[in-house]
Amino acid sequence: NGYICFGKNFGGLILQWGNLTIPNDTNATFTYPVAVSTVMFASCSPATGGIGGDDTTTLSVSNTNCTFHNASGRLGKVFVLVVGLA
Repeated sequence: NGYICFGKNFGGLILQWGNLTIPNDTNATFTYPVAVSTVMFASCSPATGGIGGDDTTTLSVSNTNCTFHNASGRLGKVFVLVVGLA
């Protein structure tokens, strides 16, 4: 997990990322390393040996976390990317 803030010269842009394991037919929440004032984009994609993009649904996005659901029928490992503003 990690983040990079590009500062005020880039409008306070913050990129955040991490890995998340979601058991089958369960929700899992990714908590951002740094809270943001505005979320512009939040998504998850399959990690190596993970589940497919069609198997996950974004349920909620807030200034501090995002929650995903796994409907793949197996344990899912995903990579999370969040783009926001400080």
